[in-house]
Amino acid sequence: MAAQSAPAELGSYAPDFELRGVCGQVWTRDACVGPGGLLVMFICNHCPYVQAVLDRIVRDARELQAAGVGVVAISSNDVAAYPQDSFDKMQQLWREKALPFPYLYDESQDVARAYGAVCTPDFFGYNRTLELQYRGRLDASGRQPAPADAKRELRDAMLMVVASGRGRRYRLPASAARSSGSELAALRPRRRRHSADAVLLAVVAATGTLSAARPGACRRSGLLHRSMSRGSKARPLRCARRY
Repeated sequence: MAAQSAPAELGSYAPDFELRGVCGQVWTRDACVGPGGLLVMFICNHCPYVQAVLDRIVRDARELQAAGVGVVAISSNDVAAYPQDSFDKMQQLWREKALPFPYLYDESQDVARAYGAVCTPDFFGYNRTLELQYRGRLDASGRQPAPADAKRELRDAMLMVVASGRGRRYRLPASAARSSGSELAALRPRRRRHSADAVLLAVVAATGTLSAARPGACRRSGLLHRSMSRGSKARPLRCARRY
């Protein structure tokens, strides 16, 4: 099965967070937002789908930052299951790749739950008032990068958000335009009770017409996702293809 992002309501407000970054600084949502908006990306070191597009993520992040968009990456993986996603390894990747954005560690996985993130990479694009305007993919890449001339869906969407405050809306089949990738490492049981303020996801494509999604082969990544509703059982999250 392919791992897909769950729907989040267009216009929903960006949840706040306070997380330690690999740079040693503690970052909040408001410290990350730029004058043109905010892009929140859930990634991790070991995910082959992140590895396939990391250089493109860096490229697009730089362009969006130049346009006034604040960019932040968050890793919510269980390091007991995936030692390569440890804080030390995050620091190493941040330095080696010269990542131009804060790379934060969501040890409790509470932030991933609040945003409704279910896979890596998973992208949430907000306008300057922190209303969700883009919920989709980087481009058509999967385990291998898409062709060099592939439509830069995330970048184009966020530039539109900077210019207008809103992303372009389309009527899409339920299976289209969702972000998918290595499923987030299984979200562990919460340490404290949370209200079920579900971030219900509405799929938004920012530019172009998206073809119907094609499920791809996936391998287990060991990450579990726990539904945000109370009393639900954890389910395994797998590496899944972006489509």
